Amino acid sequence: MPIIRRQMQSLLRVLFALNRPKQILEVGTAIGFSALFMSEYAPEDCHITTIEKYEKRIPLAKENFKKAGRENRITLLE
Repeated sequence: MPIIRRQMQSLLRVLFALNRPKQILEVGTAIGFSALFMSEYAPEDCHITTIEKYEKRIPLAKENFKKAGRENRITLLE
């Protein structure tokens, strides 16, 4: 399952610091790694909406968001 590489993580940190987004739309949640990563480095008032269509991954992503305590910052559209 693709997970964002370290170089992309570094780039995203810089972009979040420069742009300070209020909303992020992610297409393709998978298990939720990138949404959780973005919620960690995006501004506190930023909300992430992420979309997943593969039914087997949806419960995993939801559980990962819950374990991380990020359900209030991340909306998963099924």
